[in-house]
Amino acid sequence: FPNLNVIAAHFGYPWHTELLAMALHKTNIYIDISGWAPRYIPSEVIRDMKGRLQDQFVFGSDYPFIQPKRCLDELATLEIPEPVLQKLLIGNGKRLLGLS
Repeated sequence: FPNLNVIAAHFGYPWHTELLAMALHKTNIYIDISGWAPRYIPSEVIRDMKGRLQDQFVFGSDYPFIQPKRCLDELATLEIPEPVLQKLLIGNGKRLLGLS
């Protein structure tokens, strides 16, 4: 199903390395970062979120278990370049939903 967009919740944990590998080859796979506070997200996920998969990550907080403000505050500590952060928070989700 090449035209079907797939959103992998909780960045695919505990199969996150397999998910990252699949997303490299399938641009219709989107990775949501909900489920964990950003400071606990594995480093390889953060690396690809900032880099080669930056167009395939979407924001999620897992509210009410993790407050959106906490997620945003912790994302700010990860040294994510502003253009990449805007894709994560707004741009990728809008494109995925056909709103851009």
